[in-house]
Amino acid sequence: MEDTTAQRMKLKEKKKEATQKIEQLKTQINELASARYNGSAFAADGQTLGNRMRRRRTLVGHFGKVVSISWHADAVRAMTSSQDGNVIVWDCQKACKKHLVPLRSAWVMFAEVLKSEGQEYFISGGLDNVMTLWKCPSVVGPHAFVREFHGHDGYVSSGRFLDEGTALTISGDQTVALWKLQGKSHPGQDGDERASIFKGHEKDVTSIDLKPGGEPEFATSSADGSVIIWNVNEKGPLSTMRLHIPQGYQGPQDVNKVKYQSNGFGLGLSTEQMGCLLFDSRTRSAINKFDPSDMQKKNTSKYSCAFSKSGRLLFAASEDWTVEVWDTTIPDAKRPIKCFGEFQNRVTDVAVNESGTACAAVSWDSSGGIFAP
Repeated sequence: MEDTTAQRMKLKEKKKEATQKIEQLKTQINELASARYNGSAFAADGQTLGNRMRRRRTLVGHFGKVVSISWHADAVRAMTSSQDGNVIVWDCQKACKKHLVPLRSAWVMFAEVLKSEGQEYFISGGLDNVMTLWKCPSVVGPHAFVREFHGHDGYVSSGRFLDEGTALTISGDQTVALWKLQGKSHPGQDGDERASIFKGHEKDVTSIDLKPGGEPEFATSSADGSVIIWNVNEKGPLSTMRLHIPQGYQGPQDVNKVKYQSNGFGLGLSTEQMGCLLFDSRTRSAINKFDPSDMQKKNTSKYSCAFSKSGRLLFAASEDWTVEVWDTTIPDAKRPIKCFGEFQNRVTDVAVNESGTACAAVSWDSSGGIFAP
């Protein structure tokens, strides 16, 4: 009997030690996870996250209207383009300029960096109807102009890298173009270097976004009030979604920005006069609307949008000098959960970094801002 009691005591002691060890390991795992994601609640989208967000850094260095911002893969650096004719690479943690790249044309509309750890390239375009490929600046050498790509008959409004050797651009000529970046060019008729052309929009194409998950699909928006989903390997549209225009409405129907939600099915839309909307690509219809027009004297244009990492929060760049933060789980919301109003002119672009730890916005007031909890 005594031996049995002693064995039970030893087992209880071992169980207690094992439980303590498990708790220690859990603590270590949580600490490592927090270090990996910079300890930011922004990626988790807590219930009160929107109210806790503040402007943490201000990016000052441009002397003209800032029109775009693109995060690097490291989620620390970001690239802005401005109509002062320059692209600036920023260290967003320190709010300092790392590099400045003078462009060939001052009338730039975008600069998009290749989101890859191993390669350092970016593309730009604007009113010169040309897409330009650049090698990013580095500590080992200066930036370098690589090559121009001709083929669009209108301004180049935006673009995205599909991979290291392929890019997509959109244009005021109502088309989307696929470009092969490597190897010698083989211009077609009139020097057209486009590898593929996607036609379907009836007015200027205003924005483009790639479907998450590495699938060969992308979405484009247009001033014709539509969003089209495409497959890189097919010339025709996979599906087309259009804004629901209320009876008697006579205003502009432009969709200024389309952005995929993290699940790959939701699409955020920023429009000229109808607020922001959330579409479901499977049903091809709007499932939520975020429009503060009832709270204001007039509608304000929304020029860009971006989702938090989980897809719960929608950030909208507004003409009224603010960045609006909407909770997509609230149906038909009339009031954003937060507004950042630290700008002095319209906010033209907004973007969330790859790790989901910060949101960046740029404005016509020549500045940018980094927002985080």
